[in-house]
Amino acid sequence: MAVTKGILGPGEYNEKDLIMIELAARGASGKEIATEMGYSEKHIYRRLAEPKIRDGIKDMCRAITTQRKRRMASHWDKMENVFLDVMNDVEAGPFARVAAATQVKNMVFQIADQDLQDELEEIRQKIQVLEQRTRTGEIGAVEVVDPQDSEE
Repeated sequence: MAVTKGILGPGEYNEKDLIMIELAARGASGKEIATEMGYSEKHIYRRLAEPKIRDGIKDMCRAITTQRKRRMASHWDKMENVFLDVMNDVEAGPFARVAAATQVKNMVFQIADQDLQDELEEIRQKIQVLEQRTRTGEIGAVEVVDPQDSEE
């Protein structure tokens, strides 16, 4: 639960809420959460429907996913080498080789996708800066001219 508190921030949720949020984010059912916490299932579902709790679960899920990605990224080279070894092993069965080749292809696409996501995020940030500058008057808004008006 210390991890949950570190992710969601101290003072934001009480201890019971943190337990419920972590259990829900890790995939526990309402019944499992109710049993763990000593509440009725109905009470748990009512609490899970609260916007603040739902937001906490979303934040916790994002954090768990980010932690898992980081952990997997630290083993990326090992996974890549295993798949390449199987793919290139002439004594391996054809299905194993095809499966390994598919995984290598997926890894390449994941890298390309992440590069695109990084670029997209950078563009979004630039747009936000430009929008802010336009709103505050730092730069003038672009004047849109009708092409027909300029011909006269």
